[in-house]
Amino acid sequence: MKKILTIVVPSYNVEKFLPNTLERLTSGDNKSKLEVLVVDDGSTDNTKMIADRYQKKFSSVVPVISKENRGHGSTINVGISNASGKYLKVVDGDDWLDTNQLDIFLDRLEALDTDLIITPFWLYDNKKTKKCFRIVRLIHRMVKHF
Repeated sequence: MKKILTIVVPSYNVEKFLPNTLERLTSGDNKSKLEVLVVDDGSTDNTKMIADRYQKKFSSVVPVISKENRGHGSTINVGISNASGKYLKVVDGDDWLDTNQLDIFLDRLEALDTDLIITPFWLYDNKKTKKCFRIVRLIHRMVKHF
């Protein structure tokens, strides 16, 4: 089955956060529709080891790419180049996720053929919580069509 969604996880020295992120992304029932592509940007901590552990446990879901440190943008570019899903989303290795609706979201994505999907996110800081929207939260992978 073709993957519906690739989530690129740019990762640099996120050993304290990556297990939580990957655990949440791999906890659903629709793993056959999901690719969680971890791109390690030359981490000097245990980020690569943690990603490899999840790759071993979820081999059809969590591919891991290791590369020389070139910065956040380069990890996203590598992720885009290697993604297999119809849709693409970037989730940083230290993002906090609520994946309670991920299975439903994947089912809905499977029925769509659109170029853009807008999803909300919550921005947290020490003073307030703010609901935001990003237009490019999830994009149809048109890159290979050109």
